[in-house]
Amino acid sequence: MTGMTDSPPEKLDRIEREAHDWLVRFTSGEAGPADLREGKMWIERDPAHRTAFMKATRMWEALGPEAFEGDRPAARTFASISMSRRAVLGGGAAAIAASAAYLVVQPPLGLWPSWSEMAADYRTHTGERRRIVVADTTFVEMNTQTSIALRQVAKEAAGIELISGEALVATPSGAGPAFVVTSSQGQTSGIEAKFNIRNDGHAVCVTCVEGNVHVSYGAAIASLRAREQITYDRSGLGKPAFVDAAIVTAWQDDLLIFHSKPLREVITEINRYRSGKIIVVNSALGARLFSANFRVRNVDAVLEQVEKLFGATVTSLPGGIVLLS
Repeated sequence: MTGMTDSPPEKLDRIEREAHDWLVRFTSGEAGPADLREGKMWIERDPAHRTAFMKATRMWEALGPEAFEGDRPAARTFASISMSRRAVLGGGAAAIAASAAYLVVQPPLGLWPSWSEMAADYRTHTGERRRIVVADTTFVEMNTQTSIALRQVAKEAAGIELISGEALVATPSGAGPAFVVTSSQGQTSGIEAKFNIRNDGHAVCVTCVEGNVHVSYGAAIASLRAREQITYDRSGLGKPAFVDAAIVTAWQDDLLIFHSKPLREVITEINRYRSGKIIVVNSALGARLFSANFRVRNVDAVLEQVEKLFGATVTSLPGGIVLLS
């Protein structure tokens, strides 16, 4: 047999560490053209290099950049799940099992579902949209990478939990109980209303499109009118602000609209709709303001736009990684 599985463990450790080092350099914001050229040459020099880089890429997606910084918890987890066969034979299986359990609770970014997402009644994958009807009266439009669970809020009140992702909710008219969406320990409710709610894992953002919506988080409560938006996170509930609701909900029409947004924020949004990752490796480039419209099915057009507008260099690497510098 041939391949990396037959290489000496010492060689694998060295190659994997080099792959990690290259990925850290690419994502540091400080990589220059020479770094990109040298890194690409390293990847193409040996099939084992390519395999190791793809493995490092998957771990980067799973745990984020902190996975490769030795003093971070994620790095310690990475070290555990990267144990060699010799460690397993020597009694490391329990540590690997513990690490596997950790990664089930703290899942990779879309690589496999968390326990909560496994319990979801409805899920959408990358680039997928789906419409569901809850309690025969409420329409819920699910955006890409979204997980929703059905919840019975009260005896006669239906609701859902937005576990992750984004959804547009249209509640029915009438004198019945309000439809409630729970997400990250907060609640959003409305009667005869339409609102967009998004949970990106760090914060929950609610935009009232039509009618009136009530948002509560902890002891704080806020009411939103049409075209008002509010965000809550661990620090608490923010204050309502006016927004262009048409831009917020443009994804319903398979459209992404960006008006004077930092490029790093644009790329973060684009990455929700495509496989792999686009990484802005230059901090100054990531801060450049960017305005454009893209069809969801053609989000990679952003690469050509950035190349033309900012003179950026586009470098494609294994594992679906694209570097912008």
